[in-house]
Amino acid sequence: MIDWFASKIGMLIFVTVVFSVLLGFLAMESSAFQHEQKARMAEDVARLIDAAGNGGSVTYEPVISNYVLKVDGAAYSVSVDDVSRQFLAEAADATISDLPKFTIHNDGDIVYVSS
Repeated sequence: MIDWFASKIGMLIFVTVVFSVLLGFLAMESSAFQHEQKARMAEDVARLIDAAGNGGSVTYEPVISNYVLKVDGAAYSVSVDDVSRQFLAEAADATISDLPKFTIHNDGDIVYVSS
C-alpha cells in the first residue's frame, strides 16, 4: 500500500516539474517574441525615416501597444525600448510613447517623427 502512495506522489512531483519547465519555456518564448517585435518596429521606422529623407510623408501604425520610441538625430539612431537601429537621413529628435499611429514626414530636408 505504501508503494502505491509513493508511486502516486512521485508521479505528481514529476508532472509538476514537467509543467513548470513547460511554463518557463513559454515565458522565455514570449519574451523573445516581444523583443523581436520591438526590433522589427525599430527597423521599420529607421527605413521609413530614410525613405522620407527623399521627400514625402508616411503614417506608421505600430504592432505593439506599449512602447517608447526615441529618435536621436545626432546619433542617427532610432530605439524602441532600448532596441536600436541606425538610419542615414537627417532627422530631428523625437520621443513617442504608446500611440496607435504616428507620422514620419520630411520638412525642408529634415525628417520629423510626430503624432
